[in-house]
Amino acid sequence: MRKVLLSSAGVIVAVCALYYFNFGVNGHLSSKTDVWAQFGDYLGGVVNPILSFITIYLLINSIKLQREANSNLIDEVKRQESLEEYKKFEVRFFHLVECQDSNFERFCVQVGDVGGQTDGVVEEFTSGAAVTYLEDNIVILVKAKVKKEVITKWLSEVDANDCIFSVVRRFYLIVKLIDNCGVEREDYYETLVNLTDIKIISLVAMACIYYEWDIIKYIHDSKILERDGVKEFVSQISTHD
Repeated sequence: MRKVLLSSAGVIVAVCALYYFNFGVNGHLSSKTDVWAQFGDYLGGVVNPILSFITIYLLINSIKLQREANSNLIDEVKRQESLEEYKKFEVRFFHLVECQDSNFERFCVQVGDVGGQTDGVVEEFTSGAAVTYLEDNIVILVKAKVKKEVITKWLSEVDANDCIFSVVRRFYLIVKLIDNCGVEREDYYETLVNLTDIKIISLVAMACIYYEWDIIKYIHDSKILERDGVKEFVSQISTHD
């Protein structure tokens, strides 16, 4: 902008200088109005286009600056919207993790005469103890080379209230939330695994081996359980038939 103004001022000064050297050297100031009118026409004919050019330049420059300001404003609005969405996601994420933990405290399996057909003795395991019971027995069954269908049937018998499905579904909902929000998926997968009780991870891993629910397929496709430590556990409780 400064260069344009200086260039325009230079042109105007040069025009006046040319006029002076052509008509004013060794001359005097005229008292005739027509002479001044001719000078005004001459100066106006040169200066007016320059002033028009400056006006147009300033207009174009102001439009450009306005567009940049609007663009920055739009970017800021989008950034704020993105930040708000991210905050909402984090609130939902940590709320679901908390609900998952509280729900797991109610997880239980029943062993013994659940149907009351023999002695009526029923032993109940809850929370982490229930998962440990399932782990120990599945490892024994796998080592004994019991078929997968038999182990699945046994799991269904000790989990008559579908508690396994309830735990797995809550884990699935968190995984789906991460996928749908478009955040750094792998980072939040890692966070989810780290924040989730190891017994819940073990239970989900067991379910992924012995059940074929749609939510199991989704967890499989996410590959969230393909991490060191989890993979070793999966190999211990997997049948080879």
